[in-house]
Amino acid sequence: IFGRTWRQRGEQPGTYDYEMNTALAGRDARFKGFYGGIDGAGVTARNREMTPLMSNLTEAMAMELACQAVVQDFQRPRKERHIFTHVDRSTIPGQLATVEAVLPGKVADLSNVVLHQVTIPVLTVSGPTRLRISDVTQGSYQSVDGDRTNADLVIQKVEIWSSNGLVKRISADEISSQPDYKIEYWHHNGDSGPRGQFEEGIGWVLHENAWVEFSFDLTPWDYEVRLFLGTQILDNNVNDAMLADVTLLATDSVEQTAAYQAIKAQIVDLLLRATHRQPSDEEVTAMMTAVITSAADAAQRASSFTSNDDECQTWMLFPDQETNQLAHNDVNGMMRGWTALVHAVLTSWGYLHD
Repeated sequence: IFGRTWRQRGEQPGTYDYEMNTALAGRDARFKGFYGGIDGAGVTARNREMTPLMSNLTEAMAMELACQAVVQDFQRPRKERHIFTHVDRSTIPGQLATVEAVLPGKVADLSNVVLHQVTIPVLTVSGPTRLRISDVTQGSYQSVDGDRTNADLVIQKVEIWSSNGLVKRISADEISSQPDYKIEYWHHNGDSGPRGQFEEGIGWVLHENAWVEFSFDLTPWDYEVRLFLGTQILDNNVNDAMLADVTLLATDSVEQTAAYQAIKAQIVDLLLRATHRQPSDEEVTAMMTAVITSAADAAQRASSFTSNDDECQTWMLFPDQETNQLAHNDVNGMMRGWTALVHAVLTSWGYLHD
């Protein structure tokens, strides 16, 4: 169901594994006896009721397996996925559009900026639209010569156009005064501050891997959102380009969006496959709320699955460290939101025993 089992080593069966070898099955099943099993010697009777040890075992399994299954599945092409066939890692309720923009070019010093324009077509719905811009570049502090280096994403202005012309322009110095303005904060030894600021002559400068968001209200219609961005990648940086994630999100009338319906379908499909039971509308609503809440909390903490308190051991699932790092990109927190749901399913009676 989830594409792998607990403590499965690589793809099995395979050249060196003619049977599945996991934490609960095969010759190396270290925890089989802890889950009501027998060994034919000292333990000859199977448990028919849950014990505290068995409950702890299912929790340990879910804590380790849930995030691995989620991270690995989203790294697969959608046609090859076992779980998430309706959504992508960046699909969030109310999502109107999302783009990952590759922004190449280097500078000699931080007084210079390489300019870029990113244009995103979007059909809005009733209510405010939230724009979130995130720097998801890897290795921003890594240099090729051992000296200090830098790679910053710059926002110079945002323009919104319709077929009738320019509708709205937001310059860099106006970002912090926009409705619903939020920015990621740094925290150190009891102090904190915004991870980005306006710099005269440059624009709104985001710190490495930071994000900023704000809202604007538009009549439901077809628009073009034009982002005038800049990059400040120093010559000695390991990166030749920066990667920006841009998301446009409806905050009202969320149920009118295709993304909302896709997430709902994914929850129903996941529960149906895991428990062979059609969930009720109330259950789907509760699960969607849990996913959204967990994702929102995670997005506020960091843009990656391996930042701060969010840790998932997946090094054994991918061929190299670079692929492993890319697999953990989670700007909107949805992978961590889905992990919360998969954890709940893995520990549920319907999945384990029904």
